[in-house]
Amino acid sequence: MFILFLHLLSNVVADNPCELTSRKLYKVSEAVTCLRTLTKGVNDTELNSMPDTIKQYMDSYIFRDLLGNLSGPYQNLKMDLFDEIDKINVDRFETAMDYYEALMTLIKRLKDPHTLFTPPCRFYFFFALPYSFDAVPDPLSSTNISMYARFVSNRRLTESYLASGGIDITDKKITRISLNGEYFLENETASVTIAKWADEHVVFSKDPSARFHRALFYDFSHRDASMYESPLTDEILVEYEDSQTGLSVVKLPFYSYVRAPISKLEDICPLYEPETHKSKYLPLSTQLSQQIIDDREWEAFSDRFQYPPEYLVKDRMTPSDFLSTDQPFLVLANTSEFYAVIHESSNFALIKLHSFLPPDRSKFSSKLTAALLEIVQKKVSFLILDVRGNGGGYPQLAFQLASIFLPSAYPHYGIYDLKVNKVNDVISQVPEDNMVHRDPKTNEQLDPMEYYQRRVNRTFISANGTTFVSEYLQPYMMDQSSPDYFYELRHKLEKHTPTSPLFERSQLYVVTDGLCGSACAGFVKRLQENKAARVIGLGGSPTATSPLFDSTSYSGGSVFSSSSILAIKEEMPELNISQLPPTMFRSSAKITWTRHEIFSFEYKEREEQTVLEFKKHPVDVAIPFYANPHDMSEEALHSLYSCLAPQLGKCVPNEISVELVGCKYWKTMRHALFGYKCDEETGLFNTSKCYFSRCDDGYYKKGNVCVAYPGTQKANNIWWIVLIASLSVVLVIGLAAIVCGFYHIHSTRRKLKKASDQEKQPINTSKITGYSSTFTGEI
Repeated sequence: MFILFLHLLSNVVADNPCELTSRKLYKVSEAVTCLRTLTKGVNDTELNSMPDTIKQYMDSYIFRDLLGNLSGPYQNLKMDLFDEIDKINVDRFETAMDYYEALMTLIKRLKDPHTLFTPPCRFYFFFALPYSFDAVPDPLSSTNISMYARFVSNRRLTESYLASGGIDITDKKITRISLNGEYFLENETASVTIAKWADEHVVFSKDPSARFHRALFYDFSHRDASMYESPLTDEILVEYEDSQTGLSVVKLPFYSYVRAPISKLEDICPLYEPETHKSKYLPLSTQLSQQIIDDREWEAFSDRFQYPPEYLVKDRMTPSDFLSTDQPFLVLANTSEFYAVIHESSNFALIKLHSFLPPDRSKFSSKLTAALLEIVQKKVSFLILDVRGNGGGYPQLAFQLASIFLPSAYPHYGIYDLKVNKVNDVISQVPEDNMVHRDPKTNEQLDPMEYYQRRVNRTFISANGTTFVSEYLQPYMMDQSSPDYFYELRHKLEKHTPTSPLFERSQLYVVTDGLCGSACAGFVKRLQENKAARVIGLGGSPTATSPLFDSTSYSGGSVFSSSSILAIKEEMPELNISQLPPTMFRSSAKITWTRHEIFSFEYKEREEQTVLEFKKHPVDVAIPFYANPHDMSEEALHSLYSCLAPQLGKCVPNEISVELVGCKYWKTMRHALFGYKCDEETGLFNTSKCYFSRCDDGYYKKGNVCVAYPGTQKANNIWWIVLIASLSVVLVIGLAAIVCGFYHIHSTRRKLKKASDQEKQPINTSKITGYSSTFTGEI
């Protein structure tokens, strides 16, 4: 009887492989079996219509036209996106989930986390190893990277592995890794295996070094199934060095777990039904104005674009720690978004910017203002802005903070572009909170809908070499100056630095691992392009062709999603919603895309504009230093400072100083600043010759001259000068006329007086012929 019961129970489990609890770890194969219960036979229309549905959404992807003719460092991304979508034939997949995973993989090839396809159901699943792997550079070789096994942040995984009898490899040196669980590739080190996996699967950057860093810090050992393909096997092989046995091999299990208990897959990804659906997203006007990466809750945002909360190091230093000890660091602030300390004995300050996505922007700016004011008051020699792992957030906060360090830079909030199509025709009619559109050439404010009517045709080259024309908007600025979250800081600093930067380039350093993305990318690239800071990169990849990796990732302008389209249909039915793409068949399926493109902050004329997304900004200096970017413990801060200290105060390659005395060439080029070039070997400036450095604050280089930014006070001063000059000419002419008038009047009076005097003198009549003395009257 008992045997019969077990047999019936096994049949129930086999019939329902999705009976999963969040408190248990499963094999990868068990999770995959559950996911694959989403079969093709449920709804044929669902899969057959999916290619056209995806293409309707992706027609608004701002970079689609550019993909066919990419050049430079990211030319490997060249493709015809719509052709690639058509190549994914539904018939060759056994289940619906296999097809959805193939679509996810294709969109990931864009290496743009703003643009992703999230398959239905997978958002609930994770895949994880019991160990993570730290990188340590080989001191004898700049290209070799050693790997060591560490406990993962979720200690339950490691502890479960050890409790099941697994071999403990904590702190062991890892020499090779086999992802197929069967054999090792000859002469391929563990670091190269992880780097190759990252190059293929990690979506967070177009740069191999940043992808490698993301894999190290999180994604190789812990993967969100909504972004990553299912692992190949239930186990991987790991070769490690043992002090007693030499090289040994261990099998590490790939676990799977779920966010919440599941009894049936259909429960977490049902077919969309309008009458039962309730929108859980932010209001449309808020979505548009905030331009946030993802419109799920904050926790979901952290899972996808930030390091998850449990990964952050808990033992950070707090102000109370320092009040009771003699440690050299002084903590100024410790929030979930940033962390600020001063190292008084070394005279430097560090602000670790975790993100630009605070729940309360006013509190964020207030606390950051207080920290910056104290740093300025302390008169530190160097300020380090650590943006490692910063996934972005509100562009408004990022650009307003950048303007503190660049008060005279232009454009303040970036120049954008948008493709004209039916979808954007509708979206453009949705009001945007706190958003003002301006003409970049004049800085004049445009009417709310005027910016969308200013259009231009642009010519592109497809992947097969043919040319085509698409309609785009004329570039415009999105002014997000109101409300000014850093008004208090500006007000208190304006007495000291009304137009000059808060810190000179020789004092301001940005530290990055290349994973500074979205709003953070705009923040750093603006500082970098305006030569306002020295940028130090920490890390590097064994598959990279250059140690100088891109300072940031995914810097596209703004993001929209299928969820936002659904919100328009629900909230604004009066619009022409028939032009919008169809709703996803399943409620948990989602697609996001980069809607705006933002141009380089180096202000140029329209025909010279460069799309920021595909412009690589190499770090000035790369240091092979790998560390948890969110570890702000005392030990981590000391290690970071020890790494950076030798570089502080040194100039960086290709840097040109500004010398107002030794290189003052105002006569040869007005409003231009000249200086000395950096000597890479010594880290000092070579004073033997002067070179052009940059234009003065408020000016940009156009050809061989420095021109005032349009719409700025300096540009307007030109017209005042012309007006004043004109008035001066009129005044001079007027004064000359008055002088001439007085002279003429005076001259006339003298002539009249002279004539009058002559008439009063007696006349000698004897000398006048024909004179008659009989006339005696007076005139």
